[in-house]
Amino acid sequence: MAHSAHCITCPSGYLVVSRDNNTKISTPCPSGYTATRTISHNCSATDSTCYPELLCTAGSYDLNVGTNTVPLWSQAFTTKSLKVKSGNTICYAQMAADVVSGRLKVKDSSGTTYSHANIYECKVNISATGTNSYSVPTTNSPNWTATVDGKTIKGISFCSNIASSVGNTLDNITVDSVTLSNNNQCWCRATSPYYTKWIYATVFIDAGYTGCYKSCNEWCAKRAASTGTYDVTFRNALIKNLVRT
Repeated sequence: MAHSAHCITCPSGYLVVSRDNNTKISTPCPSGYTATRTISHNCSATDSTCYPELLCTAGSYDLNVGTNTVPLWSQAFTTKSLKVKSGNTICYAQMAADVVSGRLKVKDSSGTTYSHANIYECKVNISATGTNSYSVPTTNSPNWTATVDGKTIKGISFCSNIASSVGNTLDNITVDSVTLSNNNQCWCRATSPYYTKWIYATVFIDAGYTGCYKSCNEWCAKRAASTGTYDVTFRNALIKNLVRT
C-alpha cells in the first residue's frame, strides 16, 4: 500500500468556490441533502471551479489498493475519512459504509467502511412547502433573498427581452441592446444555497426596462415565498432546477 508524499490545493488560475452551511462535500450525501454534482480530483483545462480540498493532478496523489486507486484529498470531509500522514503532511481517503469490491476495508466500533473514489457536492433539500417569507429588497438592485422551508435562498434578478410563462426556465437569457424598453421581462436565479437556471417571474408591460430593473428583485423574492398558484410553480422550478455553473 503506497501513498503520495504530499497533498496540494487549487492550482494557479483556478477559482475557489465558497460554501455555506447548506453545502457539504461528502459520499454518500447525508439525509436531507441532494447530490448536485460529482467532484473529481481531475481538473480539466476548461474547469473554472475548484475546491481547496481537491487534488488536481490526476494519478499523482492516490492510495494504491491492489489494482485500484483511491484519491487522497487535502482535507477531511463531513463523513468518515481515513487519515494518511507522510512527514508533516496529512491526506485523507474518503470512506463509506456500502460494500465496494477491491477497496480498502477498515473496521472500527461503528462498523466497516470502504475506501471510495467518488465525492459529491451535497446541497440541503428545500421543500416547496414550509415556512416561507421575504423582505422587500432595495430597489434598483439585482439581489434578492427569501426564506423557503425555513432555509435562506439568495439570488439575482435580470430584465430581459425574452417573454415566457411563470416558472419556465432557460440556461441563458438575452437583452435588447438597441431598444432598452423591450427589456421588461423579469427573470430570476438562485445563487445560494445552490445555483439554478434562469426562471421566469413576471412582465412589466407599461413600466419598461426602468420599472423592471427597479422591481424585478422583489418579484423574485415574492414568488419564491408566496403561496399563490403562479408562485408555487415558480418556487418548484427554483427548488428543482439545481445546476452547476
